[in-house]
Amino acid sequence: MKLVCCESKKLPRLAWCAQIRKAGREITVNHGSLVETGPDYFFEGAWNGDFGNKDFGDATICAGSGGRLVSTGILFSSPTDTLERLHVLRTKDAVLVSNSIAFLLARAGDSVDLEYPFYETDLSSIVRGFRNYTKTIPTQRGGRIRLYYYCNLLINEKLVLQKRPKNIPPPFADYAHYVGFLQQELDTLFRNAKSPNRKVGYEPLTTISTGYDSPACSVLANRAGCSEAITFWNARQQFAERNDSGRRVAEHLGLHVTEFDSTDYLRMGGFPEAEFLAYGTGGEDVVMAAASHSMRARVLVTGSIGGTVWDPNHGFNAPDIIRSDPSGASMAEYRLRLGFIHVPLPFFGCLQKASIYRISHSPEMQPWSIRPRYNRPIPRRIVEEAGVPREWFGQIKKAITQPIHQPLETTMSPESYADFMSFAKNLSFFRRGYYGFGFTLMRLAYRVNLRIMQIAQWRMKPRWWLLYPVVPERYRDKPSLNLFTFHWGIIKTMARYSKENL
Repeated sequence: MKLVCCESKKLPRLAWCAQIRKAGREITVNHGSLVETGPDYFFEGAWNGDFGNKDFGDATICAGSGGRLVSTGILFSSPTDTLERLHVLRTKDAVLVSNSIAFLLARAGDSVDLEYPFYETDLSSIVRGFRNYTKTIPTQRGGRIRLYYYCNLLINEKLVLQKRPKNIPPPFADYAHYVGFLQQELDTLFRNAKSPNRKVGYEPLTTISTGYDSPACSVLANRAGCSEAITFWNARQQFAERNDSGRRVAEHLGLHVTEFDSTDYLRMGGFPEAEFLAYGTGGEDVVMAAASHSMRARVLVTGSIGGTVWDPNHGFNAPDIIRSDPSGASMAEYRLRLGFIHVPLPFFGCLQKASIYRISHSPEMQPWSIRPRYNRPIPRRIVEEAGVPREWFGQIKKAITQPIHQPLETTMSPESYADFMSFAKNLSFFRRGYYGFGFTLMRLAYRVNLRIMQIAQWRMKPRWWLLYPVVPERYRDKPSLNLFTFHWGIIKTMARYSKENL
């Protein structure tokens, strides 16, 4: 097989879409200007290895995606987190693979189904883990896009696809072993990202707040050579205590910090919400739009999933990744456009959650286990041992991200809201009575099903079939315009992947 890489400066910097045809042995990859390429590979991002070896498919930590020719075909590699994914679509004579769902649809000449209201539920279902997420979504032309997380994909000349597991690190023995692993792998990834053999070197940047996770990640990033941080001073309105600025902690660590307002996006023009909604996970990372000038050519270290991995009250069975929410995922199109690498540090080694859970509950961690509910001894120890006073962080749970939901007029900028409402007027879903009636019946069935499951879980020996949902979770909420914000966002975003930009 032969790899043909076609760069376009008009495409988002880190976006790529590969086309493998049945008729020939040539693989065509259209990509943005910062995707690294060679005779037998292409890749965007960084991994915990030597950049010169191009061994991202074998890496235990991979922040980005790409593909490499092997003796049996081409091996595609996804990130080693579940925030981003690979998208695969089969056509009559080819297979398309991309790190962008919008790019994939535009390249196929297809679009989203405007009568299918469940995209966001489907695309956010990965929070339930590898075994329970929705693995395909429909397209306007009747195709099915397959979604792949935390894996490699081998596609041979006959277009037969094989899913292959990633390499994972061994279990962790104790706190020193685990934190040493995080530090070493982050150091290696930073070196990879700054390799002089790249088109551009990526400088580290970290997020920081008054919580647990981002301060701990900032400590480790600072030790690896990061000198800059960004913070948002205000948590969203539902929290009683809204001051969430990590400035004091950042400055104590010696970081130069830039502070933003989490509502700035509401005063921006150009539909800032669209690209965040276009990944199908609710768009809550739209607050990051205000920091766009700080993000180009950066390795952005965040604490995404820290609330799951480092919470001693949250246990799950490996190998799986179960999260409480999809935050962090909606930055995907934003980062592809700007050209930065997202490194959600708590994902490092998180498939060994059982050993991390044991460490959190070990006797050595008791001095840092200080409250029954909002309690994360591992990050608290990391930050306190860096000299930060205990009362400066990890006191009250807050969040700066803003899910874009009802009432849309308060969570979308005025220009975006007006454009979305104009788009929604042409939707048939709410004009056809049987849709609403059927949806209402399914929602009632869902609530009955949920109640049966709750009762079954209270019993000592429930029948196994009572513990599994019969009615899909997509019928949990009432029908609303919020079901179609993804459709609006992805149609807006697909314009950047038009044929004229290839």
